[in-house]
Amino acid sequence: MKKILLLALGFVAAASTAALAAPASEDTHVVTVRYGDLNPNRTADAQRLLVRLDAAAANACGASTFSFREVKDEVRRTACYHASMDRAVAAVNTPAINSLYAQRAQQLAQN
Repeated sequence: MKKILLLALGFVAAASTAALAAPASEDTHVVTVRYGDLNPNRTADAQRLLVRLDAAAANACGASTFSFREVKDEVRRTACYHASMDRAVAAVNTPAINSLYAQRAQQLAQN
């Protein structure tokens, strides 16, 4: 079964590139994202996987499923979230997910 471990360091530690490479510690949250039911080479499944990765990264970086939209939006602006998403997308590493993630990043940069 396919799965990704999404590592996210706390808000303060996430700002440091060296800290992102550090091994798991008390400040590290590990979220498992399963995608054995998806084919990440297909665009529709890659979109579903990107939604799962987004939710996991937001959760690992401080937003829960019960958080207000504004809280989730703020978490999505943090270095923790971006580093987590970068690692997760790199771990999947398929053309479809890479392309969708690049498009999404470009759209966010324009807003």
